[in-house]
Formats: sequence, C-alpha cells, structure tokens
Amino acid sequence: MGVEKSILATGSAMFKLAATSTATANNIVEFTKRLIPMAQAAHMTTDQVLALGSASDSLYLMPEVSATAFSKLISAFQTNHNLIEKELNIPEGTLNRMYKSKQVMEGMILIFEKMHEKGNMNALNSVFKDLGSDGARLKSVMVAMANHVDMLKTHLNTSTTAFKDATAATAEYNIQQNTSNAL
Repeated sequence: MGVEKSILATGSAMFKLAATSTATANNIVEFTKRLIPMAQAAHMTTDQVLALGSASDSLYLMPEVSATAFSKLISAFQTNHNLIEKELNIPEGTLNRMYKSKQVMEGMILIFEKMHEKGNMNALNSVFKDLGSDGARLKSVMVAMANHVDMLKTHLNTSTTAFKDATAATAEYNIQQNTSNAL
C-alpha cells in the first residue's frame, strides 16, 4: 500500500469512525496501541482493530480494559477454541480453522452472535478464568459486545469502507482549509 496511502487510509478510517459515532479518535488510538501487537500476530487488519476500538469506545468501555479483553479473546482462539465452541454450540474445529485462515474478526463476531443467541452472557466465564483473567472486567467487555454485535458490524463496515477509499482525511482537511480561508 505504501506509507502515504497507509497513513491516509488509517486517518480516513479513524476520522469516519469518530465522525459517525460517539467514539473519540484519542480513545481509538489508545485502544489500538494496546491491541496492535496481539492483533498483528493474529493477522487482523488495521481497519478491524480501529473498528473494535471505536465500538468499544462507543460503548463507554475503557481502552485499556477492552484491549486487554480482546487480547485474551484472541489468545483463546489459539488455546481454548474447543472450550468456546463447546460452550456456545459452535461446530468443533470452526474457531481453529478461522484462526488459521486469518479470520479472527469473523470468529469474534460469531462468538458474540452465539453469546447473544444463547442469552447466557456468562457462558465464557470458565474459558477466561483458564486464561488468568479475574473475569469481571473481561466479562463486561464481552457482554457489551454480545449485546451490541450489530453496532460492532456497523463500525467494521464504516472502518473498512473508509480505509479502502482513503479519502476522508483529505476531504476533511480540504474542508477545514476552505473554512479557514473564508474567515
């Protein structure tokens, strides 16, 4: 993509997410800084990480808490996928295949949809305890995402579209410059 296009794409996605939701760019950046090492290892894309940060902030989740929760969830894809599948009635091997085929975001959405369908927001408590989590803070993030999975999908769509177009940041800059010049 190149450095210039990457910066414009990232800036455009962040601008659109902040402009179309209650999320702030500062919190999206804070979240992204914390999650990016784990997300890169899981082959998640920049637009996906930005969307997760935006959705988390729109749900008034603290960036450090939600980034930690998502790191643990990504880790669970590798170590406890069989327990998650069992608890949520996901066909055996599905999450492992998704992880190996670099579809972690799609797997997260599947988990949140299954939690929502099941109506048991405590379904994954045992899985996360195995990962060394105290549970309460992690659970609050997972429950919020499961209850608002459609909002997460909207943030993903907004982020992906703006990232691919890579024009929102430049367009906003031009608007600001024209407004400034008019004064």
